[in-house]
Amino acid sequence: AKAHDWGKVEKMGNHLAINASMAPWGAYFLSLAAEARKDYPRAQWMIELALKKAPKEGLLHYQLGRLQWLTDDESGAVKELGLAAELNPSLADAHGLLGQLALQNQDRTGAEKYFTKALSVDAAHWPSIIGMSTVRLQGGDWAQAEEFLIKGVHLNPRSSKARLALAQIQEQRLNKLSEALKSYRDIKVLSGENKLD
Repeated sequence: AKAHDWGKVEKMGNHLAINASMAPWGAYFLSLAAEARKDYPRAQWMIELALKKAPKEGLLHYQLGRLQWLTDDESGAVKELGLAAELNPSLADAHGLLGQLALQNQDRTGAEKYFTKALSVDAAHWPSIIGMSTVRLQGGDWAQAEEFLIKGVHLNPRSSKARLALAQIQEQRLNKLSEALKSYRDIKVLSGENKLD
């Protein structure tokens, strides 16, 4: 799944579904493969099947919550992601996604709470680092926003969005013109070398 070899994930999911039919993992991997094909109804059907076999597995609720978010069922997504985070507090991705949903709804306090939880589980959780930079930007805390963006750029050097936000804060908000100029130059060089997303 990490290698995005969805054909192999599908084969493994089918194998697990047949040979370990009481376990949820065959249906879980089949859900991931269907999601990759953007077959969301099948993906949701498979993850619901997995949940029938293991209703207290946080990772399965996280997958259902992600699918609901992708299909614009925000209330269902919040419910499932919250349950995933409750059942498995070490799921940084569940906390991070809840933070993104809170940001989307202009709830900076909620977003900060969820991103903080995600970062307490995984200090290098890139989506939550970028989320925290947005929370700080919206709150006018430019120095903290810069710190989070520097960390975000360090963790994901290919992110043109993070690099540009960093350069703009340095230039427009912190008056760190030499740092801003270096950040802009880095963007130009890396873009010319096709090293940015």
